[in-house]
Amino acid sequence: MQGTTRANTGSLAQVLPWPYLICGRDGVIQRANAHLGRLVGERPEALAGQALERWFTLDQPEAQLGEVLTKTLSGKAWHGRLSYHSGGDRVAIEVVIEQDPEDTGRLWVMALENPIINGQMVMSARSELHLLQILMDHTIDYVFFMDLEGRFVITNTAFQNALKVAFPGQEIGRELREFVEEKTAHEFAETSAMVLASGRPLLNHVSQFRFKNDSGHWVQSNQMPVFDQHRKCIGLVCVSRDITQQREYEEKLRTAVRQANLASQAKSDFLANMSHEIRTPINGIIGMSELCIETNLTVEQRGYLQSVMSCSNTLLSLINDILDFSKIEAGQLQLENINFNFLNCVEETVGQFSFQTLEKKLELAVDFDTGLPQLVRGDPTRFKQILYNLLSNAIKFTEKGEIIVSVKSVGREEGQAKVLLTVSDTGIGIPASRIDLLFQSFTQADASTTRKYGGTGLGLAICKKLSELMGGTIRVDSKMGRGTIFEVELPFGVPTRQPALASVRLARLKGLRVLIIDDNETNRAILTKLCEQWGFVSEGTAYGLARHMEHPAPRHSKPASRNTSARPIFSAI
Repeated sequence: MQGTTRANTGSLAQVLPWPYLICGRDGVIQRANAHLGRLVGERPEALAGQALERWFTLDQPEAQLGEVLTKTLSGKAWHGRLSYHSGGDRVAIEVVIEQDPEDTGRLWVMALENPIINGQMVMSARSELHLLQILMDHTIDYVFFMDLEGRFVITNTAFQNALKVAFPGQEIGRELREFVEEKTAHEFAETSAMVLASGRPLLNHVSQFRFKNDSGHWVQSNQMPVFDQHRKCIGLVCVSRDITQQREYEEKLRTAVRQANLASQAKSDFLANMSHEIRTPINGIIGMSELCIETNLTVEQRGYLQSVMSCSNTLLSLINDILDFSKIEAGQLQLENINFNFLNCVEETVGQFSFQTLEKKLELAVDFDTGLPQLVRGDPTRFKQILYNLLSNAIKFTEKGEIIVSVKSVGREEGQAKVLLTVSDTGIGIPASRIDLLFQSFTQADASTTRKYGGTGLGLAICKKLSELMGGTIRVDSKMGRGTIFEVELPFGVPTRQPALASVRLARLKGLRVLIIDDNETNRAILTKLCEQWGFVSEGTAYGLARHMEHPAPRHSKPASRNTSARPIFSAI
């Protein structure tokens, strides 16, 4: 019968979910279950024959484990805590030591916490609460749980230190208003009442906590309602992080930004106000040099004056860019809104570069859409400035080939027209990685560009800002070694009264035959299209008139009137 009882006891012990071991009164382990092996990190069979004191010690330093084993008798079980080492940490568990009812020399050591069921540790309510307190105490945030009456139930060490309680637990059962100023208590009561009433959390709420006899603390809080297993609200948990230092840094940063903006504004205001004073002496130098160069001078003197004028014009251009940019940044640039002849405006601006393109042996052509209104309403000065900067850039970075200025209508509504200005060149191009930087102030595509070509890097930045001020956009497309295309789309008002169109004035010349002689294919294409729009019959050739007469190009269009002479009659352009 006794053997059967022992067998039953052993079978029962194997299914117990709690870690346990059996040892003799001498403290030598006789058997341990798998759960205990898992707890201490050792195989159960390897624990047999080892001393209990090798693995466990009493949690009370003044007592001896051997003495406990000796005094444990039937009906006098020992209940306390044993400590063991897990990794680098010391862990204490609650155990009971009891004499085996069938063998007075054997003792059962059973853990009362953390049973393992289906391979998963299940913590007791007491262990869960203890673990929760440990976790809370190891966070820098203020963590506390309040019941529905606003009384503290659980708090962590960080919040206890902020409350400056005499000992941990002194705050339990008390309300927040006993530790903070009235305004703080009132604000917290409002937010917590809102959370409890709605049943929804309040996240990332920033407020100031002013503790009694202490300075204020800025905190970012998350307040969440807590529900029991029946979905009944039982209180509120609040996790707050002290962001006082962060707020101070942010305020210092805001102050620094304000001061920097004020300094930048003061600089821009100064430059904008000094615009006239700076330009006047340079214009005087240029004007006097132009007058002087018309007098009787030696070749050497004329060369000196031409250098003075060239340098002065370069300096004036640089200063104009800087001053215009400063005016835009300072918000002092006022746009005009007047009627002006659009074609004349384009031609005047392009004409300023005829000498430069001739000097560099570049082709410069304008392709103008005759469908555009002749008169538009807007700011001609700023439009010219955009076109001037784009042309200046194109000529600067183009060594051979051509530069084409194209102006066309891309939309027409009552009283308004959208104009697309395109400036394309066959220059060096822009790397794809640098295109995004083009319109930034004081930036060029490459540092070597500034050394080779000069410039402030403000021209395109000014173009972008002026385009936006005029309600338009600017974009760029470029390929290295093949050239760059800038497109500016701008809206202009359209006056009701317009001059007579060129095609109307030239109606009596309809059918006129025209020979276009130009060695540049783009120029021939532009002039051919213009002649077609005027009703002329045109032919183009890259050779001189005499050679064309010997070898006329095949006609693709029928002349408006029959010509009886042996040779075709042309009006040459």
